[in-house]
Amino acid sequence: MNRTLIFGTLTFLILNVGCQNGKVHEERQDDHAMAETVEAPKAPVMLGVNMVPSGPIMQKHLGVNGEESTMIIAVAEDTPASGAGLELWDVVVSVNGSSEASPSALRTALRASNPGDVIELGVVRGTQAITIKVTLVEAEHDRMIPLPVGTDGT
Repeated sequence: MNRTLIFGTLTFLILNVGCQNGKVHEERQDDHAMAETVEAPKAPVMLGVNMVPSGPIMQKHLGVNGEESTMIIAVAEDTPASGAGLELWDVVVSVNGSSEASPSALRTALRASNPGDVIELGVVRGTQAITIKVTLVEAEHDRMIPLPVGTDGT
């Protein structure tokens, strides 16, 4: 009889937790859907890259600050980035002389720029440190990935 009671109680708890988790999951999906529908302000210029924080692996291997640097994971053709010579896997370590070069800082710099402005990027490529100057152009928003409100740098 005790085993039946214990089994029944455990079954009830498991089902109850499962239902609650389902509700939480649904609410999170709704929150996520709302975030996707409200886009962050669009920058007036474009660079033409996809980027991520460099993270601890680049910090270990290159000696860069993984939280304050940006790794380029894609460079679009016919963009200011490709024209200036930015390449896949470049790590941006400074923006206009500032060592804060996280994706958020880079987006903030782009939002504060105008077409024709030049930004100077300190880049680590392999083991070499180089400087790349990029002349920004008016953003082609149809080519850009929209970011939800709350994204770093908005």
